[in-house]
Amino acid sequence: MTGETKRYLASDLSVELALPRSTINDWLARYNDYLEAEIRGKRKYYSEKSLNILKEISGMRNSGMSSFEIEQQLAARYGIRPEVAASGESAGQGTEPAAAAETPAESQVPAVTGGNAPFNPGEALPILRPAFDEMSAKFSQEFSELARRFEAVERERERLTRRMWTLTVVALVGGLALLLLLAAAVWGFYGKMRENGRKAAVAAAELNRKNGELAGQIDRLGEERRQRDAEAKKQAAELAVLLDKSRADFKESVSRLNQELSEQRRVFETQLKKLEADAASRAEADAIRLREEFARKQQQELRRIAAEHEKELKAAVEKAGSAKQDEAEKARLELERRRGELEQLRARIAELERLRNGESASEKTAETPVP
Repeated sequence: MTGETKRYLASDLSVELALPRSTINDWLARYNDYLEAEIRGKRKYYSEKSLNILKEISGMRNSGMSSFEIEQQLAARYGIRPEVAASGESAGQGTEPAAAAETPAESQVPAVTGGNAPFNPGEALPILRPAFDEMSAKFSQEFSELARRFEAVERERERLTRRMWTLTVVALVGGLALLLLLAAAVWGFYGKMRENGRKAAVAAAELNRKNGELAGQIDRLGEERRQRDAEAKKQAAELAVLLDKSRADFKESVSRLNQELSEQRRVFETQLKKLEADAASRAEADAIRLREEFARKQQQELRRIAAEHEKELKAAVEKAGSAKQDEAEKARLELERRRGELEQLRARIAELERLRNGESASEKTAETPVP
């Protein structure tokens, strides 16, 4: 930077603005039409006003303005600034370095100096007017196109905003409906679970009641079975006593019958011995009569004993029907034994009957006279 004229190089501007050199070079090339610059040799110097304009550009950048908006602000405030060439420099020495240092926008400005004549801004402005008008028309056209695009973008944004709001409302309504359906489903499921729980509780109570009734029935059946067992044991004991008594009575009857038969046999033998002294026919007739009488009495006594024994057997059979299985088996064996004894008595009665019939035939034969 030159101290006496307050001119700044691009590096000085980067230091003053505290910005990178690449950013400063970009701004100098983009906003060159609004800056005051002076070329001295191979270097390009910018004035204090250009520094202030760059500070404004930095502030607008920091505020979030776009390049298009910044250019609008600069065009409204300052307009387009032409370059001012250094005086006392030759055309051959000044134009070539300037052409090398200028941006493409600077090369569009026509050369208005010729030879070694000094640059006069008053003479250059009429010549630059058509270029300014053309640039203004181009800018206006571009501004119109940008405005149209901005309007289209704004309409699209409004359409998207309305669509977004519509989708948001639909999503909210759908979400609310889904929440309501979910709440209804949860409530229905909870109600169903509560109803199932109530039914399960009722079923459990009914099951407990039936279990209590069944336990009572089982207890009653057990008590009845114990009573039946006790009654069966009692009947079996009574039957055993009865069988023992019947057996004792039967043995006593048989013993008494045997005694009577022995006594009758003894009496018969005594009478028979007494009759031996009598005549043969008389003795024989008396003997046959006594034998028949003895057989008849013995047969009657045996029939009486068999009838009594058969009655006792029937009573024992009736009582044994309700006894337990093991006791019934014992009673059955006892009955079989009694039946065997009864059959023996019947066989003896039949034998006595045959003996009696044989004696009757012998008596008839003895009474028949010999021819």
